[in-house]
Amino acid sequence: MGGAAAPSSLARPKQPHYDHVTLLDTPMRLVFALLIVLPACTQLPALDGTIAPAQADAPFPDLVPLAPLIAQVNSNTATATTTAADVAPRIATLSARAARLRGPLIPAPVRTRMLRGVR
Repeated sequence: MGGAAAPSSLARPKQPHYDHVTLLDTPMRLVFALLIVLPACTQLPALDGTIAPAQADAPFPDLVPLAPLIAQVNSNTATATTTAADVAPRIATLSARAARLRGPLIPAPVRTRMLRGVR
């Protein structure tokens, strides 16, 4: 039983050798390199002193439950009726425009003249 052993089916395949590949050889690597390098060229805005002292010392707003606000909006129907009245002329204009667009794109006399020219 001495001698060379038969190759095992569990042996790992030989990995390719990529010593000649550089970072810029493939387009995806170039894109990746640009995504890493380009943000280093940006100028960050100066944020110090952009908030007024009155705003910096202001208290935090109070947190309120959302359910009462939603109920208040749903109960206010006066706004909805005035909005519907304000939108009615726009609805009429758009309906008239849609009716015009439903018609033929090419008028019948022009269409027959075009068909005669093709035959």
